[in-house]
Amino acid sequence: MTLPAVPSRLLPVVAALAMALALVVVPGARAGAADPLDGAPAQGTCYNLTPEQAAATTLPAPVPCTEPHTHWVGRSLAAPDGLELKAGPKLDSFSITVCDRGRRELVGTDDRAWALSAYRTFYFLPTRAQRSAGSRWVTCLVAVVAGNGFVTTRAETPEPTDALPLPQSITSCQNARVQIVPCSKPHRARGVAGETIYEGRMTAGRADTLAVTQCPKITAGYNGVFLMRRVAAARNVLICFRSTRG
Repeated sequence: MTLPAVPSRLLPVVAALAMALALVVVPGARAGAADPLDGAPAQGTCYNLTPEQAAATTLPAPVPCTEPHTHWVGRSLAAPDGLELKAGPKLDSFSITVCDRGRRELVGTDDRAWALSAYRTFYFLPTRAQRSAGSRWVTCLVAVVAGNGFVTTRAETPEPTDALPLPQSITSCQNARVQIVPCSKPHRARGVAGETIYEGRMTAGRADTLAVTQCPKITAGYNGVFLMRRVAAARNVLICFRSTRG
């Protein structure tokens, strides 16, 4: 399932991709598991998912990373004792921890570069049978979004977000439908990263106020569209879009 999104001014089709919560489970643990991480996919494992598969209740088998794929596993972590593995604020909070750690280990630690990227994270749980056998984990996958879908690649590892500027293939741009796409694809606007905003709870009203006051200063040609991307606890980065002919 996707992590809860921070406020953004985007068309509904983009917001749906960013905010849809769908329980996704991973098959395949052996019976009688004693290790809470039994059955969890390893870091770097690849999956080839359509948007429908990404929102389904089961996850297909992984694919070799030399074959076409859309997602990489960033990290799997054992859930703490007492955490109920069902959708809700407590699971969301722990999943944010898993995804923060996973994306930092997988693609890089630069928060502003990550915020400007077209990468998004998705977290998954063991099946009911795996949980009955003792598995208690959350795994987080990383993918490059492109409109309503994902970029398909044969790259065995994702491109890093070590520093700005990013490669065009992972930088956030906006197509004619006001959807996020990599800047290597046809687009009408390009994202520009502002400074990190150190605030814990980012409401829609607060994000909108910051965008109105800050985006015209961050980039000339601001087109009225922004993203407020959470990069860590109490840290957000404002992404403002400027019109372009690219």
